[in-house]
Amino acid sequence: MSKHISITAGIIGITTVAILGFKPISRTISEMVKLAPVEQNVLGVIYQQRAAEYRALCFQAYNIAMSKIDNAAKSKKTAKLAVITDLDETAIDNSGYAVRCYNEEHGYTDDSWNKWCNDAVADSVPGSVTFFKYADKKGVTIFYVSNRSNAALTKTMENMKRLGFPQVSEEHFKLKTTTSSKEERRREIAKNYKIVALLGDNLVDMDAAFDKAPENVRQHAADSLRMVWGDRYIVFPNATYGDWENALYMDYRKAHPEAKSISPDSVYAIRVRALKQY
Repeated sequence: MSKHISITAGIIGITTVAILGFKPISRTISEMVKLAPVEQNVLGVIYQQRAAEYRALCFQAYNIAMSKIDNAAKSKKTAKLAVITDLDETAIDNSGYAVRCYNEEHGYTDDSWNKWCNDAVADSVPGSVTFFKYADKKGVTIFYVSNRSNAALTKTMENMKRLGFPQVSEEHFKLKTTTSSKEERRREIAKNYKIVALLGDNLVDMDAAFDKAPENVRQHAADSLRMVWGDRYIVFPNATYGDWENALYMDYRKAHPEAKSISPDSVYAIRVRALKQY
């Protein structure tokens, strides 16, 4: 491009901006992008809803779980077999709830979550229905161990029946009662069954070592269990929420015990400070 053309193009561009009232693009973007945590979740939600990589990871996880069932079925031992699975973001896809929160400009609330559960419109995680039907066909008992409340059980079962999940009856659900830890529920199941695999998107779905643990403890536990991932413990992708995020806020909550919740500004600041600099 010649110097004359370059200068002319620049003059035309400046004139156009002046006439149309456009602001410099960097300033426009900074005004468009809100700092509220709900805005920051958008890319993670899009990944869950649109990315072929997300679907591939889910299929991969369920393929591993299917092979675990096949191997356990070959054993001559007579123990009853079972799989323990989380629901949300492991079997049930709640990205639609995240979209609602975005559209309504708020984060998670009990009221909005309860309404989502009662609407019973969640989708299934890719590969989930096929896998659980396979487990059912192989005579494996399925336990849906979730921290959804018992008040949500009827509508959750309605949603899952519509999606085609098998073994959708009350005796197969172990929902939250007095504690969010799933350890006691897992132990109760293990008394009568050989657990083929535990499936979840949150590491507390599989091991008590992660219950309410700070970040450094979680990372150490994940490293110490390196040989169990993809064997007994099978993890699903979830980039939008989980105890991995809650661990970031522990120091803040200790310093502000009087605060019932963390302000969006504080959440944003904590997230930014959590970034590793190179």
